[in-house]
Amino acid sequence: MKGYWYCLFVLLFFLVPAMSHSGEIYGTIKEDNKPVGQGIKVTINSGEKSYSRETDNYSSYRAYIRETGPVTITVEYKGQKPSTDASSYEGPVRFNLVLEQKGGSYSLRKE
Repeated sequence: MKGYWYCLFVLLFFLVPAMSHSGEIYGTIKEDNKPVGQGIKVTINSGEKSYSRETDNYSSYRAYIRETGPVTITVEYKGQKPSTDASSYEGPVRFNLVLEQKGGSYSLRKE
């Protein structure tokens, strides 16, 4: 019986970290080649999960995403919510984002 618990412990020791592994999405946000500043809300939607963060004083954002696959990144900026499609992986991935204004509406693209 003692060997059973030892095997179970070893199995859990190696499986739990592998199951909780998450990816990271990070980057900067600019408009007209200038940083947007601190406090801009960034939301990353992955299926039914949503991860909201705010930019820091370097216009950077960072979120740890448990799911891999397609995601949508939305930026709340000057009363609008432009978005772009991206992907989450097991490791970190950088998406520098650019806000572009045309005809009074903002769009969001990856740099």
